[in-house]
Amino acid sequence: MRIVNNTGTSLLDFLNDDVSVQDVLNRGVTGSKLSAGAKKTLEDHGLTIGNAGSTVSKDTSKYSSIKTTTEALRDTIINLTKKDSDSILNKAEETGDTSDAVKLTTDFAKQYNEMLIAMKAMGGTGNTQYAKELDALVDSNAEALKAIGITKQSDGTLKIDEEKLKAASAKDIKAAFAGTSEFAENVAQKSIYVEANAISAMYSSTISNYGNAGTYTDSTMSSFLQSI
Repeated sequence: MRIVNNTGTSLLDFLNDDVSVQDVLNRGVTGSKLSAGAKKTLEDHGLTIGNAGSTVSKDTSKYSSIKTTTEALRDTIINLTKKDSDSILNKAEETGDTSDAVKLTTDFAKQYNEMLIAMKAMGGTGNTQYAKELDALVDSNAEALKAIGITKQSDGTLKIDEEKLKAASAKDIKAAFAGTSEFAENVAQKSIYVEANAISAMYSSTISNYGNAGTYTDSTMSSFLQSI
């Protein structure tokens, strides 16, 4: 791991070059030297530097929120895509009772929206890219989702027409999530990348000390692992 030395390079330029936030911190700057733009970039990553530069606080709530929402979303997707005979969707097809399937679908939309909101709150180029990819997945499955009352809003979140969803058949619900497009599974896979990106960012914001050989110290690693 390369240690970045202090230079006269503009911090705002350095941040705009999209390098690691930790590289900025390694320059030993104080809050009083940061431009408003640079401070905003660091705050978007959950970091606040005091004027004396002596303390760096990290807000892990943004990362924790993503971790919680992505895990909940994947649990819901697992239940939506199960293929065994006693799965919720298969039972709904057999009995005609779609109440459990409707609840799963509602949970999916709610958790998907919460993930997008958490990604926006955290910010960063990674989340911007993943949001675009999720948006594309929804667009590619728009007709099947619309058939059960789900549409995409201007901010990318999903809106449910409750009456239309309740009236939808189990077959249509299954087609929307577990059909040939593999929409739900693709969303689940993308959520793994979103969570990994959040954990990586939290790790970067946590590390502030290096060992003599330029490696992270064991105590810092232990502290990080306990925080996730």
